[in-house]
Amino acid sequence: MQISAKHTGLKRDSVLNVSQLITVDKAFLTEKIGELTDRQLQEMNAGLRLVLALQE
Repeated sequence: MQISAKHTGLKRDSVLNVSQLITVDKAFLTEKIGELTDRQLQEMNAGLRLVLALQE
């Protein structure tokens, strides 16, 4: 999923890949660098449901 820097506050355009999930300890998350739009969150959730074979 393409993530535009223009709408998220990120420094550059990025890609969100829901098929490569990892866990990160909260201690490593020191500052907020951007924010997904509501539409992007919906698309990400739909992708996660598909990859994880979850029902709506």
